[in-house]
Amino acid sequence: MCLFNYNSYTQQYESIVLNKNEEEVLDKYDNISAIPNNNTSNEWLYQTSILKYYSDGKYGILTLNGQKVTNPIYESIETLDYKDGILKIKKNGNYGLIKIDNEEVLKAKYSSISTDGYYEEVEKYERAGYIVGIKEDNVTKYGYISYIGKEIIECKYDSIKRITSIKNDSTPYLIISENGKYGVSKNAQLIIKNEYNSIDYDTTNQLLELNKNGKYGVYDLYGNIILPVQYNSLYFAGIIIRATKDEEDLVFDANGNIKKDYEYTSFLPTKSSEYYITTNENMKYGVVNSSSSTLIDNKYDYIEFMFDKYFLFTDSGKSGVIDYTGRRVVENRYNVIQNINGTNIVQATNTETGVSDIYNKDMEKIAEVTNAHIFLKEGYIQILSDNSLMYIDYDGN
Repeated sequence: MCLFNYNSYTQQYESIVLNKNEEEVLDKYDNISAIPNNNTSNEWLYQTSILKYYSDGKYGILTLNGQKVTNPIYESIETLDYKDGILKIKKNGNYGLIKIDNEEVLKAKYSSISTDGYYEEVEKYERAGYIVGIKEDNVTKYGYISYIGKEIIECKYDSIKRITSIKNDSTPYLIISENGKYGVSKNAQLIIKNEYNSIDYDTTNQLLELNKNGKYGVYDLYGNIILPVQYNSLYFAGIIIRATKDEEDLVFDANGNIKKDYEYTSFLPTKSSEYYITTNENMKYGVVNSSSSTLIDNKYDYIEFMFDKYFLFTDSGKSGVIDYTGRRVVENRYNVIQNINGTNIVQATNTETGVSDIYNKDMEKIAEVTNAHIFLKEGYIQILSDNSLMYIDYDGN
């Protein structure tokens, strides 16, 4: 794409298109430009099967071989953020959506269209829905449309936000506001009425924290009361809920059952269902099992689960590794220790010297490298240092 002769009034360039042999192609069209892939999962910076062209003040779409996909009927054409293969078009002052083959997704009748941010590892943003707005008398009201183009909520709310951490592509949970008050909709069903000052979602327990006139409570995702909205303060501390009422400190489990004489200030789940990390009033860390029996006393400055039976710990400003019994398998002599993401390998580094020790899944030291650069590959990692190049599998072999 070769652009030249910029017109500051129309904000347009003249353009020519060259093929790989530097021959001009698509010369029947004026003002051709590439369409950027805005924040999509596509590795290419631009759409690779279509271009847009400009004629008589409007844009149209054509393929790379010059076949016209649309006439020049749009005021703007851009890739919709986070949606592969979906174009946001503007027509008669309103926005709509089409696919790159010109199949209509949403009619051009909205003042705004954005994706709801829903993401899955495999399908990425493909099943994200659309938050749409219609502006009347300088006031925009918002509605919601599913990823297949079905209207779930008409444009009548002041704001809509999807709870994207709830992984259910067919039943979106939406926090909606009307006249400054918030509620929750499950698909089109209002499960919590619009009467709260704020609503927050706790991912760990899959519960909703509600605030109404300075009082707090907890509901589940079916709209059932876990804790009534009557507490002066409330926060989630892992899988426990801490609250105050009438100057009394209270602790509840995630089902709303009160826990008497509770010794922990937080009770945090780990990637293993067997272990929970706890903190006490002195902000010291420990570990308990699924039956709440103490495995590691609350005496460390920090603890983090790594994998299998091993935990990173910090004590007196230095880090090491302990197992679930509290036995030190790597002494705390390092500035930084990290479990290499997705593997059973540990990198322990002294930042003053730049020397890193590499430990395998059994916490056996297998290498000592200086100024290590680690590259995660499919099934193995590559470790490049000042004087060596190593390849080891995810267990450290």
